[in-house]
Amino acid sequence: MIDPQAVQALLQSLSEYTEDLRTYQRLNHDDVIADRNYQSMIRYALQTAIQCVIDIANHLLIGGDLEQPSDSRSAILGLGRYGILPQDFAQGLAGMSGLRNVIVHRYMTVDDELIYQFLQRCVTDFETFSQHIVDYLRENC
Repeated sequence: MIDPQAVQALLQSLSEYTEDLRTYQRLNHDDVIADRNYQSMIRYALQTAIQCVIDIANHLLIGGDLEQPSDSRSAILGLGRYGILPQDFAQGLAGMSGLRNVIVHRYMTVDDELIYQFLQRCVTDFETFSQHIVDYLRENC
């Protein structure tokens, strides 16, 4: 069963991290690349924002008895399969799970330039995601 309050709490957290990321977007490129504190703050905000997306996806799919995703990428893609997100948007968003894994598990050296470039693009994706989820909850819960 989907718990709208749980999803709303995750959306609130996502909104807070998105606001942090928007602040970090305005930082000077060279300052970010040169400063480990900025890098750490950005990585943490990205990691936790992406985790909110994954947690929401899992909650909606599992709680809605739609599917049991095998991993975080398939959870995000599942939102597209079931029309919770537009299919093409879900496809683009699903790559975030890989970035989260790189940050968390340090599968490879985290490329600060890649993180900075992703930061410049991701905020609108998080906002768009949130709006789709709010619309879905309004129509279905």
